[in-house]
Amino acid sequence: MFNLLIVDDIENSRIGLSNLNWEQFNIKVCAHVCDGKAALDYIKNNQVHIVLSDVKMPKMDGIELSEKIHILFPDIITVILSGYNDFNSVKACFKNHVFDYLLKPINHEEWEMTFKNVVEVLNNGTPNGAQKIGNSKKQITTAAIEYINKHFSEPLTLTLIAENIHISPNYLSKILKEELSIGLPDLLNKTRVEEAKKLLQNPSYRVNEIANMVGYSSQQYFTNIFKKLTGYTPYDYRNK
Repeated sequence: MFNLLIVDDIENSRIGLSNLNWEQFNIKVCAHVCDGKAALDYIKNNQVHIVLSDVKMPKMDGIELSEKIHILFPDIITVILSGYNDFNSVKACFKNHVFDYLLKPINHEEWEMTFKNVVEVLNNGTPNGAQKIGNSKKQITTAAIEYINKHFSEPLTLTLIAENIHISPNYLSKILKEELSIGLPDLLNKTRVEEAKKLLQNPSYRVNEIANMVGYSSQQYFTNIFKKLTGYTPYDYRNK
């Protein structure tokens, strides 16, 4: 049997998750706790193979927990739960090598598919650190995000990214909308703006330089996109 630790700050959610038919996967719920800090304390003293964690929790959220598990306990497989499809949370999950990302309320078919894949990976002896993702759609999304993260400062098109991850542009567009609820232009703009936020903390860079560094040839267009996504102009954001 594989030991599953459930992490959720809502008691009814913990109980509901615990009562799912885990036995069909040869999984046993070994414990359920209310936040990431309690989860780490439990993992340090008990054998855990799988962690199923909510995203939003006090003390330590699911994203920080997944990061610490990846660093400290790379053999543990982490699956994240969220009540909404948030781009930044999904992106952070992929970065922390989370196995899969499920939305609440849980879709029974997606839950079964995810944990069948989890058990298959555990049975084959492939740890979380090997960057296995629950299914092919997740693999495609991960590959696209990783490519964008490396090349966001360059001129990027749907066709170029699709060619580099060896799928058709139409299929890539479809998968991104299904997995992230956004298309490529929004994904690219969000990635560039997040990087720009970091660069704006360095006063030695002028705004027009930052615009070029994150892939915008027009400072005005960069300013418009930045304000649309953050509510601030780059200058106001820097001053804030």
